[in-house]
Amino acid sequence: MKLTNKEIVLANQAFQRLNAIKFPVRTAFLLVKAAATLDKLVEVIEKMRRQFIETHAQKEESGRLKPIEPGTPEMEDFNKDWVALLEEEQSVGEITPVKLPEKIASTCDKCHHNMDKPLEIEPDILKPLEKFIDMT
Repeated sequence: MKLTNKEIVLANQAFQRLNAIKFPVRTAFLLVKAAATLDKLVEVIEKMRRQFIETHAQKEESGRLKPIEPGTPEMEDFNKDWVALLEEEQSVGEITPVKLPEKIASTCDKCHHNMDKPLEIEPDILKPLEKFIDMT
């Protein structure tokens, strides 16, 4: 599977938000496996972002980096490098699409008995996961 670095970063954030939901074992395993694959790539992307900051930020006399101010040439150069990195495409290997259940186990707030409730996920979580979720 090929993804842009931007798709990888956004999907990784969405997977982190899904961690708050309890899924059946097989679904949870596949979600964790996919997220772990992306975690490794996000670490590299984040390392590159920090290098861009070090490259484009001015240094104080003490050697500390000054924050890059919006609207400055340094910010423009940083943004140019950052956008170019996010647009790069890379292979992430094989990731098994995950079929999310329509219902998940839950507990009634009033009487505390076990029950199933419909799985509700915000659209802004699902959009970045479009390539990882089996919608059939």
